[in-house]
Amino acid sequence: MIPSIGFDMDQCLVEAFNLVPFILFFETRLRGINLETQDIIKKSRDIFYDLVAAHEIASPTIFRPSLVKLIAELIREKKQGKIKHMFIYSNNGYLQILNAIDHILALIIKKAPYSINDQDLVWEDGRQHVLTPRIYIDSTCRVNTEPKVVNFREKSLAGIQSCLNETIPAEDLWFLDDSLQHTDLKTKLGNRYINVEAYKIHISNTTLANFFIKSLPKRVFIQNMPLYTALIPAINKVFIFENTVFYPTGKETHERLVEKFHEAMTKNEVFKPEIASRKWTKQKIETDYSSIKKLLPVLNSIHKTSRALYDKSYRTQDANTPRLIYGGNPNSRRNRFRKLRTRRKNRK
Repeated sequence: MIPSIGFDMDQCLVEAFNLVPFILFFETRLRGINLETQDIIKKSRDIFYDLVAAHEIASPTIFRPSLVKLIAELIREKKQGKIKHMFIYSNNGYLQILNAIDHILALIIKKAPYSINDQDLVWEDGRQHVLTPRIYIDSTCRVNTEPKVVNFREKSLAGIQSCLNETIPAEDLWFLDDSLQHTDLKTKLGNRYINVEAYKIHISNTTLANFFIKSLPKRVFIQNMPLYTALIPAINKVFIFENTVFYPTGKETHERLVEKFHEAMTKNEVFKPEIASRKWTKQKIETDYSSIKKLLPVLNSIHKTSRALYDKSYRTQDANTPRLIYGGNPNSRRNRFRKLRTRRKNRK
C-alpha cells in the first residue's frame, strides 16, 4: 500500500503563538466591511505572509527547519505517486490558523533552495497549500470519534480515518507529534508514531511589528482617512490593546510606527515577556532532520520496496532465463548480451 504522513502543527511543525493575532486580523476582519477595504486587507495579507516566508528562508524561526526540508523532499515523492496523503491533524482551535500556516509553508518551499513548482502544490480557496486536509480540534470529522475534554481531543486512528474519508491501515500511516498524550494513535501506529522534540523557537515581536506596518498602506495610519476609521479600531480589538493604545497620527516615520505598534503589543499577554530564544544551529537542524528521516523510513523504503519486488521477480523466473541485474529494460545492451550468452550455453 502507499504510505500517508500526518503532522501535528503547534511545536511540531511550527511555533507560531505570537503570529496568531496577525493571522486572525488578516483572516477574520473581512466581514462587515466594504469591498474596497476587503481588497486592501487581502493585498496586505499577501504582502505580510510573503515577508514572513522570505524571513524563514533567510533566518528559519517559526517553522521547524528540518521538517521544511523533509516536506520538500516528500512533495517530490508524492508527485511520483509514492505517497498518498500528507496532512495536518492538530488540536489547534482555529482552522484559519492552520490554513494560513500551510499557505506560508507553500510560499517558503517555492523559494530557493527548495524551489518546489507551482503545479506540485495544492490550490484551495485561491491560494497555494502543501498539506491537505488540514484538521483542527473541532473539525466535524473528529467530533463523533474523539471526545473533547476542555481544549483537548486525543488523536486516534479512527479519527484520522474519518477525516481522510478512508479506512487507511495503521501500517500505512506515519504521524509526527511532539506529544505522547495521544495513546490510541501511539499504540496502534507503534514506531510509526514519531515523537519529535518540541520546537519552541519563535520570531521576535519587533520583526512581526515591522512586517505588519510594512504590509499596510500608509493611509491606514492617517487620522480621518476612511481606512484609518475602518481598521485602527479593528487592529486594537484583534490585538486586545487596552484603552486603544495604538493611536497613530499620520505624522510618524515608518520606524516610529513600528516602535509605537511594538509598544502596544507588549500590553497583550501573548507578546510578553519577549523571550529570547536562540535559533537552531545548522548542526542541530541536520541532527533533527536525520533523526526524523531515520524514524520516517518512507523516503528510503519507497525505493527499497520497489527493488525488493524486482529482486523477488528474479526468483520466480526459469533457471535458464537471465536475471536482469542491470535494470528493468530487457533490451539494454548488457541484458541482450546476457541473453545471447545464455542461449549459447544452452546449445552446448
